[in-house]
Amino acid sequence: DEYGHRGYVCTSDKHEHLFAEPGHSAWLQAVSRACRLVHEAMDEVDPRLVLTTEFPGYDHLARFLDGCIVYESMSHVRPIRPVPVNLFRFYFPRCKVYDLDRDTGDALDWQLLNGMGRFGGVQSPARHRILRESTELFDGREVEALVPTLRERVYANRFNGRDKQITMLYNDGAFTVDGMLLPVEREPGWHWFELLRGEELSPHRARGGWAVGLRLGPGEVACIARLPERLRLERVPTGYRFAVEGDLGGMKVQVCDADGAMLSEQDAARSDDLVMPGSGDAKPALVKLLRYGRLVDIVEIP
Repeated sequence: DEYGHRGYVCTSDKHEHLFAEPGHSAWLQAVSRACRLVHEAMDEVDPRLVLTTEFPGYDHLARFLDGCIVYESMSHVRPIRPVPVNLFRFYFPRCKVYDLDRDTGDALDWQLLNGMGRFGGVQSPARHRILRESTELFDGREVEALVPTLRERVYANRFNGRDKQITMLYNDGAFTVDGMLLPVEREPGWHWFELLRGEELSPHRARGGWAVGLRLGPGEVACIARLPERLRLERVPTGYRFAVEGDLGGMKVQVCDADGAMLSEQDAARSDDLVMPGSGDAKPALVKLLRYGRLVDIVEIP
C-alpha cells in the first residue's frame, strides 16, 4: 500500500546509482527491484505466498506481483469512458486484478465484464459459479479486450481456452437491444449457450456472416459460452437419458436449476439414465457436464 510513488532526484556524486544517471529519478526501477527482492525472500519461506500491492504500477513492476487492487468502477468512469475496461488485466493477465468498489450499481457487472476479482466482496452465487467452473479461462493468458460486436455501445471481452470460450457482453446504451449481437464462426460440433440466463443460442445470418444474439437491457451483462457438443439429452418413458461423447474420465453429470445450482450429481460413466432430484422448491432446468469441477458442456432440459 502507498508504494510506487515518485521519489526525490538524487544529485549526489558520493555514491553509485543503481539505475539512473546522476540527477535523474529512477524511482520506478527501484520499486520494481525492491518487489523482486521481497518476492524472492517470500519464496524461500513459502512459494505459495502471494505479493499484492495497491495498483499494479507498470509492466516492469507487475511481473514481480501476483495481484493488485484497482479502483476501476469507483472513479474516472463517465464521461471519460463509457464503460470501465481494465486493459492492464488483459495485457498482463498473470498479475491478478481485484476491483475495490463502493457497491455502486454497475460495479458488479463491470467486474464480470472484465473477468476480474472483487476486493472486499463477492459476486452473486450464480456468477461466482460461472467464474469458478471456468477458472482455466479467467486465470489463463488467452484473453481479448473489446472484441467487435454488431451493436454500438454493446461491449465485449473474450476469454479463450483449448476446448471452451466465454465472451462477456455489456449494454452501455440507454435502450434495450434485441437481436444479433456477437459475430461467431459456425462450426460442426460446437454450440453457444448463455450461462446467466440458461439459454441455448442459435446462430443466424447477420451482415454477411453468422451471429448469436439475445435481449439485453440497459446496463445488463451477458455471458455467452462456446462449447463442444459433448452432452446430449433425450426424454424417455422412464424420464431422461443422456449420452456423452468422448472420454468419460473424471466426468460428472449434474442436474441444475435455472441459476446453475446443482440439485443432483452422478458419475457420467456409471449409467446413462439421468437421476432427477427429489421434489423440492427448485425446479430442474439444466444439465451440466463437468470434468473435475470444470464446465465441459451444458444443455437445457426439454
